[in-house]
Amino acid sequence: GRKEYEANILKPSASILDVLLGNPSCVPSVNFLLELLPALQPRFYSAASAVEYTPRAVHFAFSVVEAEVAGRVRRGVATGYLEDLCRK
Repeated sequence: GRKEYEANILKPSASILDVLLGNPSCVPSVNFLLELLPALQPRFYSAASAVEYTPRAVHFAFSVVEAEVAGRVRRGVATGYLEDLCRK
């Protein structure tokens, strides 16, 4: 119980995906998984635009947040999404 929970979930900061990958016999429904996910907190960004340079566009400056957790690189939800939009 408790020791395994601390060693496998708390210490490595395991995500729901980590738990599912580590326990392939656990197959919860999508609705159940969605209920487990916490609401995303608001993200604040700064507009970095120059009206003289691009009068009809707004630019945003951001840095993609990445961290290695439990041997896997995780990207920030918001900055990862913004980066993906920029690459399209």
